[in-house]
Amino acid sequence: MKKTTSDHINGLLDIAKAKPVSRAVLPYEPFELVSEQRVQEHGNDFTMRVFRMLASYLELIRLLTEQGTEIKWRSEYGSNDQSVLWSDDGVALTHLYPWHGDPLPAYEALIKAVSNNRKSSEDHVSETLERFCDLSNHDSSVYRLSFEQEPENCILFGGDQLEPGWERLVQRTDIKSRIWKVSHHGMQDGFNSRILSWIQPEHCVIPISEGRSHALQAKWNELRACTDAALHMTGSLARGNTHRIDNGTVSVEIGY
Repeated sequence: MKKTTSDHINGLLDIAKAKPVSRAVLPYEPFELVSEQRVQEHGNDFTMRVFRMLASYLELIRLLTEQGTEIKWRSEYGSNDQSVLWSDDGVALTHLYPWHGDPLPAYEALIKAVSNNRKSSEDHVSETLERFCDLSNHDSSVYRLSFEQEPENCILFGGDQLEPGWERLVQRTDIKSRIWKVSHHGMQDGFNSRILSWIQPEHCVIPISEGRSHALQAKWNELRACTDAALHMTGSLARGNTHRIDNGTVSVEIGY
């Protein structure tokens, strides 16, 4: 079953509506979106969901701009010399992927759609939106929170990044991290033995609901044979309950 990435953008919109945001780092600069009428006339339920997801992203940019948020685009952090988003008292948040030169197939499909917006055929509207969604995880950002006094306790945020992106990343930098926010909700294309061997985590935090995890448990059990890492599933905790992972000076708490 196909899905969109609305699980991400809707949460960001809720935050921006509830709290003032002083600074934001966003992946894509504003773009022209195909009209909703064309999607309604020539698309389907799935392409309509993709359209609404992209429209929500543009709404997020508009809302943050109106708030006076300082918006940075992640392309500004696309090299070793320009990768630190934030640093204070020996703690740094670093943008590891994508950098300049890394492929962004979803963004390329989106820009192509923009350039062909007025002259594209009816079939092209649906095809482009589906292609963007199919490729979007390849564009996902990867960040690392590191501590100068405790370099062994860094935390890696995998987003929805897939194996090809991890392979490019490990070829240019050491990505070993004590805690890994597992990519792509623990699915095999973002959570497998190869990626584990590169990161070598002690703790894997898997963001997924209890119900959606059932189909993946067998693969996770296979992975337990090749890692000593503890697996923590966010959806295993009842609302109001939390679980703390000791991580030196800064502990990690999961739950909601």
